[in-house]
Amino acid sequence: MEKSVVDVFRSFDEAKSATSDIPLRNLRKTKTSPMADKFMILLAMLALVLRFDFPLWGIFLVLSRDMVSLVGSLIVYIKYHGVWSANSFGKVTTFLQVILVLFYLLNFPFKIWVFWLTSVVSVATALSYFHRSVRIVSQPP
Repeated sequence: MEKSVVDVFRSFDEAKSATSDIPLRNLRKTKTSPMADKFMILLAMLALVLRFDFPLWGIFLVLSRDMVSLVGSLIVYIKYHGVWSANSFGKVTTFLQVILVLFYLLNFPFKIWVFWLTSVVSVATALSYFHRSVRIVSQPP
């Protein structure tokens, strides 16, 4: 049985109306999505260490923000049963990490500059997350 274009759009509309009572933020974001992003970047950087001239110690420098963010997430969850949200620095850092992986894969000549920029922004973000974690811990629940 062949479906016409109208049938395809009609079935799409029915599926859309069936999920209209579910908030879109629940469909797009889950609690595991940030962890999946961190894991993906970690695996990509490990591959860069194995196949390219990416420094092994650079993984620890670049991913320092993720370690502090993970600890902050645990603190917020344990203390308030809430969710740790990324700030603008965190989003910029994730973007730079993806760009860094691409620059190494494409062997761009100025990839080392992107490495250092990503490292500096990652450490700055880790410090801002650490500061936020200290403030949260020092507040009464």
